[in-house]
Amino acid sequence: MVRQHISDRQRSFTVKVVLPFDEKIEISDVCPSMSVLDFKDRLELATGIPRHLHRLTYLDDLDMDNRKNLSFFHVVPNATFRIKLWPQWVSLIKAAYYGDVDGVMKSNIRQVIGGRGFFLKRAFNDRGYVALFIASYRGHANIVSKLMALGINACRKMPSGRSAIQVAIFNKRINCVNALVGKSRGISDDENGENCVRRSTIFNISQQLGRKDGWRMLVTQLQERLGRRDCDDPMKGLVPLREFQKFDSAFPAYLKGSLGRVYLCNVLQAEPFRPRRFPKPWK
Repeated sequence: MVRQHISDRQRSFTVKVVLPFDEKIEISDVCPSMSVLDFKDRLELATGIPRHLHRLTYLDDLDMDNRKNLSFFHVVPNATFRIKLWPQWVSLIKAAYYGDVDGVMKSNIRQVIGGRGFFLKRAFNDRGYVALFIASYRGHANIVSKLMALGINACRKMPSGRSAIQVAIFNKRINCVNALVGKSRGISDDENGENCVRRSTIFNISQQLGRKDGWRMLVTQLQERLGRRDCDDPMKGLVPLREFQKFDSAFPAYLKGSLGRVYLCNVLQAEPFRPRRFPKPWK
């Protein structure tokens, strides 16, 4: 029997990570050939804190270089890492992590204006997007609703390429997804950006949730919006007449002359398709 040899660089193990708030988590499938940046990416999915705010340390208080591999620091199985934060971000991250609404709203989240004239853009500073990202990951729907009411774009991506909607879907935070999708319907990103609301439709999001109550909530919300839109439409009760209803058959529908023929009716344009029913897999 041939014994398969696995090098030390390919052997995976589990490590422990101490969060800034003295909480401990375990990260599995860690290999020495993994870079520090990739390890921070795993930590972002495990903690909800954006990776560019991590100050990762091991054995000492020096920050680990993102370009180095874990083998450079002689990481062993069951090793303990520690995540530190920049001092100016501690209060905001702690408030968003534990669901403190007042603490988040008092963390200097403000609107900034860039450009001039036609290129004038209004956006929020990075603190607002980070707070929305962490709150969406943790499932704090009250903070998400407050931040979305300010006008913060839920499609804004962190340096890792993830947005608040994507991490809410990843953690199956149904209430947060409901609020993010409802408030982000009319928001568009830059030309080079990616609008995750457009790419992840209502059906794809509910399928990624993988739960019947998530699908039911999203479908019910969309049906309620369609119902309110129909109630606000003053032309709803006016049924358009067909061609045979506009003119009496006893009279001709056109005038014929030596130069041609002129019809007395207008061609009806096709109405846009407006769905009213959606698939309900929970039945």
